[in-house]
Amino acid sequence: MGEGRPARRHRRRARGAVVDPAARDRRGPGRGGAGEAGALRSAKSRGFGSLLRLDPRLRPRPYSLIPSPRRGPGRAACWVRANRGVINMTDSSQARGGEPRLLLPFLQPFYDFVIPLAWPIIRCAVGLTLFVHGWGKIDRVVAFGDSLAKRGYVPGQGLGWAIFATELIGGLCIAAGLFTRFWAAAAAIELGVITFDIYLPNGFAWTKRGYEYTLMWGAVLFAVALRGGGPWSLDRKLGKEL
Repeated sequence: MGEGRPARRHRRRARGAVVDPAARDRRGPGRGGAGEAGALRSAKSRGFGSLLRLDPRLRPRPYSLIPSPRRGPGRAACWVRANRGVINMTDSSQARGGEPRLLLPFLQPFYDFVIPLAWPIIRCAVGLTLFVHGWGKIDRVVAFGDSLAKRGYVPGQGLGWAIFATELIGGLCIAAGLFTRFWAAAAAIELGVITFDIYLPNGFAWTKRGYEYTLMWGAVLFAVALRGGGPWSLDRKLGKEL
């Protein structure tokens, strides 16, 4: 006997039904399943529209091209799976940011651990050095301001207190990485004035009260002002900096 209209309509709907990969897995390979592979073959036979309605894990993953910084924007050094973020680099040195290969490769884990600590060490060294100089002025800020006034710096007392705060408070803030750029820039300006206005006529050597020491620390503070707190800083913890 022929099928009625409801039966034929039901069969047509069943042909276009979405395949459930989990259901096919439960049915097993002997019942048209074969897991995800069977569902994928069945969906491909029905067309691309059915494929898109499958489990997202079965969809084809597109590739995107990333230009190499060495070869220029027109060429590619690596391919990235766009939805996984897995980079397959052709050159291991490029994966480390273009750094040269190590002569002793077994030191790579050690460098990976200590390199992030390099900037905090510099920051603490210059910040704590400033703090010691500020602590030495804690009981003679007024006398220090008078000496500045005699040298022609006006207002002497105001500048004396500003330098004292920059060295004492700013030194601790630089070491901790808090408002790093502001305090480092202020200290760099202070050391720049000391270098070129006070110690420059004495020559370079610090043993003859030259500008060697102040120039070096001024340059380091200028670099800190450019870079900011960096890793392991309170600025990074707060998520904001100048």
